[in-house]
Amino acid sequence: CQQSQHRLIPDAMSKKWLYRLLIWIGLTASVFIPLPAQAFPSQKQISRQIRQQLSGVESQKWLQVHRQTIKSNKLLFQFYRQRQFNPAWMTPARLQPLVQEMIHAIRQSRFDGLEPEFYHLKEIITATSAIAGNSQQRDPATSIASLDLLLSQAFLQLGRHLQRGKAGAPIANSARFLKTADNQLLEALSNLLVSGKIFSELEGLKTNGQHNKSLRQALGKYLRIKARGGWPVIPPGKALKKGDRDIRINLIKNRLLQTGDLNKSTIALNKKKEPAPVFDSVLESAIRHFQGRHGLRRSGRLNRKTRLALNLPVEKRLLQIQINMDQRRRLPRNLRRRHIIVNIPSMELKAILNKKIVLKMRVIVGKPEHQTPVLSDTIPYLVINPYWYIPPDFIKDEILPAMRKDPNYLAIRGIRLFEKMSADKKEILAENVDWQSLTPDKINFYFRQDPGWDNSLGAIKFVMPNRQHIYLHDTPSKSLFQKSSRALSFGCVRVEQPVKLATFVLQDTRNWTESKIRRLMNIGDLQRVNLSEPVPLYLAYWTVQMDQKNRLQFLPDVYNLEPDLIASFTAIK
Repeated sequence: CQQSQHRLIPDAMSKKWLYRLLIWIGLTASVFIPLPAQAFPSQKQISRQIRQQLSGVESQKWLQVHRQTIKSNKLLFQFYRQRQFNPAWMTPARLQPLVQEMIHAIRQSRFDGLEPEFYHLKEIITATSAIAGNSQQRDPATSIASLDLLLSQAFLQLGRHLQRGKAGAPIANSARFLKTADNQLLEALSNLLVSGKIFSELEGLKTNGQHNKSLRQALGKYLRIKARGGWPVIPPGKALKKGDRDIRINLIKNRLLQTGDLNKSTIALNKKKEPAPVFDSVLESAIRHFQGRHGLRRSGRLNRKTRLALNLPVEKRLLQIQINMDQRRRLPRNLRRRHIIVNIPSMELKAILNKKIVLKMRVIVGKPEHQTPVLSDTIPYLVINPYWYIPPDFIKDEILPAMRKDPNYLAIRGIRLFEKMSADKKEILAENVDWQSLTPDKINFYFRQDPGWDNSLGAIKFVMPNRQHIYLHDTPSKSLFQKSSRALSFGCVRVEQPVKLATFVLQDTRNWTESKIRRLMNIGDLQRVNLSEPVPLYLAYWTVQMDQKNRLQFLPDVYNLEPDLIASFTAIK
């Protein structure tokens, strides 16, 4: 018995050491042997999570997904409700390859003048990597559902911005337009899930105003300049002209080289001839070129305004290009065969037929205190030798002060007074009005100027029924068109060549020619002319455009709208 007891002791010790050895081996192996892959949740589990995350849409204005706040909840809810809340971006066992295509489309949005971070790019990449890498997650069904929602939201938001712009409401902002636009978004998202053609669906959402290859190329150029670190800053100093010498001249040339205002081969040839920093004719020409592109007087000198424009950071120029690409999206989706566009900052009208500019002219737009609005309208008729019903602002600012000084002011200009809202248009004699004590709030009659050579509307008025009472018209003050800055009106748009514009809008109306229009103008009688088909007119606000030589132009922000547009554009919403 004693011998047997001695044999049991080593056996017990052996078992103890064996147990410890097995534990050590297990812990060590766990470092090198991968754990079993986490099971991909079923479609039913993911659908349940999608439904749950969207459950508060009807009562909440905002939706939180993956720490991202998104706003288009109702449209997102509508999309998933149509598909019984089934996921859109996964197969029964994995994420679709379409996810990477969507990530690529978001990245490429910067070439449309948009910012990828608007569309949850960072969060989508992080979530996709975690799910594709099969990392251990507490609730994989929730994570996949959240990613699915973010991807759908990203497409809807990117599509919406391409479709109607990000900063400011679309020009055609009716309830019918918005409903149609939302339906197009939902259809595009459903289509791409079948076809896999994300870029094709996004392209189909763009308006005609976005198909400006030159503006896209200019954006790409400025993006490359930004990637290289931008351009040099020109230090302050004395104004420079041809023949001057200054240590800043080589810096100025380098700056002008980057934006193509100075030709590289020309400056290389010039360096061989004269290496000293002199303000030569090549630099003078380059500065003139730069000034012409930036709405500055083409003096060829480096003055303070030119230096400040040269020093404006590339990031600021990029934002200007981006918001102007965005403003073009506010145009209607399909522009008519014949239409007119007035760009307020360039103070220019273009008449377009079959996508070609057939007529171009200078215009006079509203003063900063009487701004011409951005709007979309149609011209259903024009009036030859029109009356001018004078607006309240003009009466307050011009007529009342003038009549207090000169009682004959109205008679000299053919302006008569009539009872307001009077059926028989009973006339009121100007001499019976106490002009010295009359104030705008006490005026209970209206002012009408008869047709004539000095009528403020000139010989032709192009009527567009709208709430702002804005229209196009001729003017007797032809000399004003020679001014470089023509923000001079009370809101309406004065056109330089009214007869040519009338001929353009009446091309499809029978029996109307330029000679007939001129003959009626000379007769002097008022005549309304209905167009056989109304001509669309768009009053736009674009401070960046391509000129006739396909050069990028930065125009003066005449109404100082850019700061608000930039703030609206850069906000993530």
